[in-house]
Amino acid sequence: MAISSSEIDEKFSIFSYGFRPFFLAAGAYAILPLIPWLLFLQGVIEPSIPLQVWHAHEMLFGFVTAGICGFLLSALPNWTKKPALTGKDLKILLGFWVGGRVAFWLFLFFDNPLIGRLLFIDMILPIALLIHVSHVLISAKNDRNYIFIGILLFLALANFLIILDMNELGVFPSGSGALFAINIIMITLSVVGGRIIPNFTRNYLKQKNSVYKIGKLPLIEKPALFLLVLMAIIDLALPHSILSYIIALLAFVVHLIRFSRWGFHKVMDSPIIWVLHLAYFLMILALFLKALEGIADVPFNLYLHCFSVGSIGVFMLAIMSRASLGHTGRELRVETIIIVSFVMVLLSAVSRVVAPFFPVIFTSVMALSISLWVVAYVVFLKVYIPILINPRVDGKSG
Repeated sequence: MAISSSEIDEKFSIFSYGFRPFFLAAGAYAILPLIPWLLFLQGVIEPSIPLQVWHAHEMLFGFVTAGICGFLLSALPNWTKKPALTGKDLKILLGFWVGGRVAFWLFLFFDNPLIGRLLFIDMILPIALLIHVSHVLISAKNDRNYIFIGILLFLALANFLIILDMNELGVFPSGSGALFAINIIMITLSVVGGRIIPNFTRNYLKQKNSVYKIGKLPLIEKPALFLLVLMAIIDLALPHSILSYIIALLAFVVHLIRFSRWGFHKVMDSPIIWVLHLAYFLMILALFLKALEGIADVPFNLYLHCFSVGSIGVFMLAIMSRASLGHTGRELRVETIIIVSFVMVLLSAVSRVVAPFFPVIFTSVMALSISLWVVAYVVFLKVYIPILINPRVDGKSG
């Protein structure tokens, strides 16, 4: 017997599907860790811990990890035809994420060894997600997506290394854990982007009856991934080494060739697709800037923030916007204000990258970058909170 829309409304919860609570968490947490950073830049607070390390960790393992959780928990049922994680189990997983955030905020205000040890609470979420994803993929024999088991394993390792550093127990050069995390996220973006961007583009062009063919070069697909993995390994042991810069340059060339086959110029009339192309291109540009760090002695900041603020910021906003529409039965068309938010994140990245070149107005440019980012994600929350907390418009469950 069919279930009526009213019956679905009565049973509905934001814990009915993984993207709902975790995209809400990611949207809110895109903003919160920037508040102490902005107050520090304005001279309002002077934390006793390295705020830059804290800020980097919370953006990577608070903001980005929440987005990854939402994406994977929603993609797994499609990949494996297994039931989605919902209800109590999903609440527990979100609770692990919240627990990690509480520990890190306590550490920001109370710098002592006991609070430092509490940071290891933040290991529970990546381990729990790793176990869940591994179980579902292996039980379904979905070997095409086993790569995400490796990604989650190494993300957990990166988190562990950063927490060790913050407890002054580090075994690798200082900052290696954060750089390793950034590299693993770059691998994730390459894998996910390499699948969805050409597919979404191809489907869109078919709808337009375009004869343009989206191409892939099989010979460069594995080298594209291998070079990023190799760079991550090298950066862990030998950060800022000439070998790492050489690999980054090779990766730049390979990924640029890969990207050139995806028809970016054919989707300029579809913001929900071109923004994904933009995010991937910013990753490629970041690789070039990393190579320039070794070749032309350009600041490390250029690579770091081109990728973290630019590529990650744009990709997260794009994926959460699109997935929230698709998984709630809505048309895949973003509002004009969301398109503006895409541009604002891009301008935030540009401002953050160029800020060190203007020392006299550095603080002002940084404040501009933060403001653009914050407004972009406030807009996301304003538009998508109603979508994420209400039932699907087509009456289906989920």
